[in-house]
Amino acid sequence: WHLDPVGRNCYFVNEETKLGWEDARAHCADLGGDLASIVGPTDQSFIETLIHNSALAFWTGGNHLDESSGWTWSDGSPAAYFNWAEGKAAESLTICYIDILSNSAKTTQTNQVKKR
Repeated sequence: WHLDPVGRNCYFVNEETKLGWEDARAHCADLGGDLASIVGPTDQSFIETLIHNSALAFWTGGNHLDESSGWTWSDGSPAAYFNWAEGKAAESLTICYIDILSNSAKTTQTNQVKKR
């Protein structure tokens, strides 16, 4: 676990198991957390430092599973900050992850970052 001294959240980065979004979220819940919510540039910067040396992509809690409510974070955090990669249409996605190498948001099977 990694403590963000500014945001006061703890993060656990799972590079061992590839899971779909729903399974990754359930795994986080089993550990007492949720997928990471990035509610501002400080959160994004801290998470990027945790995963910057990885060739993997990581799930976040950002989702658009309920089309009537728009984008939300799985833990209920305010969904006011999304730093989409240039040229990526957020409307066409249902879930998102962080891919530092290509700086993009996509839907696929990947690892997860947990927030507690």
